[in-house]
Parts: sequence; C-alpha cells; structure tokens
Amino acid sequence: MNTLQTIKKHLLIIASYIKNYWWVVVFGGVSIWIILFAKNKAELLEQLTEERETISLRHRQEIEQLNRIHANDVAERVRIESEYRATIVRINQTHSEALDNLSKIKKQELRDIIAETNNNPELMAARVNSLFGFQVLPSNNTNIN
Repeated sequence: MNTLQTIKKHLLIIASYIKNYWWVVVFGGVSIWIILFAKNKAELLEQLTEERETISLRHRQEIEQLNRIHANDVAERVRIESEYRATIVRINQTHSEALDNLSKIKKQELRDIIAETNNNPELMAARVNSLFGFQVLPSNNTNIN
C-alpha cells in the first residue's frame, strides 16, 4: 500500500500545482499545439510553393509555345496574303492582256467587214450582227456628221 499512498500523494501535489498554476499548463499545451500546427503549416506551405513554381513554369512554357504558334500563323497568313495578291495581279494582268487582244481582234474584224462590204450598210449590219451578237439596224440616212 505504500506505493498507492505515494502515488496518491504525488497526484495531490500535481493537482495542487495545476490548480495554482493552471495558466502555465494551458500555455504549455497551446505552445506545443502551435509548434506542431506551425510545422505542419510550414510543410504545407513549402509543398504549395513548389506546386506554384511548377505550375508557373508550365504556364510560361505554354505561353511560349502559344507565342511560337501565333508567330507561325501570322507568318503563314502573310505568306498566303502575299501569294494571293500576286495571283490577283497576275490574273488581272492576264485578263487585261486578253481584253486588249480581243479588242484588237474585234477592231481588225470590223475593219475587214468595212473593207469587204464596200460601205454597204445593210451588208455591214448583217455582218456586225453576226460578229458582235447584237442587232445593228442600218440607218436610212447615210450622211453621218
């Protein structure tokens, strides 16, 4: 029983100490909890910082890749527009030359008609109708001023 009495005596001393100095016990418990909580938070903060840096690096790489893609798209668009303009100029030039040639041919045919018809208005009207595809009516007045 001696040991039981000794334990009881020590527990009474501890209870008396806690009763008189409860604030020390509470402060100690809170301090231990804060230290453990802060350690966990520090590890969590370090992990979050590493994740943020990894994500930031990935985002920078994606932005660089998007910038390269955009630059390539712009260069391709400029090339296509340049090729388009050159094609339009070539088509316009070819069309203009074809119209000039057609105009020269039609003028020559008209001269040939005038020469072949010997200034006969009815024969000229018939030939012009067949050549140009529109109706030319000969006038009764041959004196054109």
